[in-house]
Order: sequence, then C-alpha cells, then structure tokens
Amino acid sequence: MREPRNPFRLRRSESIDTETSFLTLFEPGILEVMPTEGFWETVHILRSAAGGGKTSLIRLFTPNTLLALCAKRADDRIKELHQRMKELGAIDDAGPAVHGVMVM
Repeated sequence: MREPRNPFRLRRSESIDTETSFLTLFEPGILEVMPTEGFWETVHILRSAAGGGKTSLIRLFTPNTLLALCAKRADDRIKELHQRMKELGAIDDAGPAVHGVMVM
C-alpha cells in the first residue's frame, strides 16, 4: 500500500501520530522561502489561511520532531529535509541546535 504524500489530506498535522510519519510527509521545499542568514535573530509571525501549513511548520521545530529527524537522517525519505534543516541552523552533527514549542 502506498503511503500518503500530502499531509493536508490528513487535514491536520496534529493527527499524524508518529514523528517519522510526519517527517516523511513534510515537503522540504517550503524551507527554501526561509532566509538562512539572520533567521534566528528575530521573531517571525506566521499568517495564512486555514490549512496553509503553519502548524506543520511549527511542529517541524519541536524537540521530538527534531530528535526524530536527527535519528532518522540516513532514511532516504528525509535526507533532503535533514540537509535543509542543517542549512537553516536548526540541527547540526550533534543533534538539534534549537527547540520550538507550540502555544495554543
């Protein structure tokens, strides 16, 4: 059976039960719009319509997701995401370099 590739079909990123499933569904291309220089020096406000990916983007920076990303870095399905997060400075060879939280 083929894995779903679109997290928006699942309606909510919170309903994706495992971090590995979330990581395999996350499209790393969205990180291209984020600046690599000076990103961590300011506050960023995320605004979009419902279903625009705000929660998914925030979940990517939570501790459990970052730890899973580092642990599964050899998995072909998430290698590109791992590399982009490394370029962004969110992770390094030792593990997560930042931690985010969801405030609801």
